[in-house]
Amino acid sequence: MMIATDYVILRGVRADAKIKIPLSRRPKRIATILDEAEFDRSNGAMVHNSSIFLEDRFHDWIYDDGRLSYYSRIALVADVLVVFEFTN
Repeated sequence: MMIATDYVILRGVRADAKIKIPLSRRPKRIATILDEAEFDRSNGAMVHNSSIFLEDRFHDWIYDDGRLSYYSRIALVADVLVVFEFTN
């Protein structure tokens, strides 16, 4: 199980490839939050299709030149988990 150890949550992100979100570090994983209370209770356990929905790099997001583009298809607007470090 992956545990997020260094992360931020971006609130109310619109799923649109044209929107560029500045990030100072390259993310290792991006996920759409489904149940933040469960994520918090589990101390950052990233449980796909339960607390979060893991997004695919290139297919749902890309990080380039300090900017994140998020274009998931599961929500038009979502809270997004940006994971910089995790453990297994």
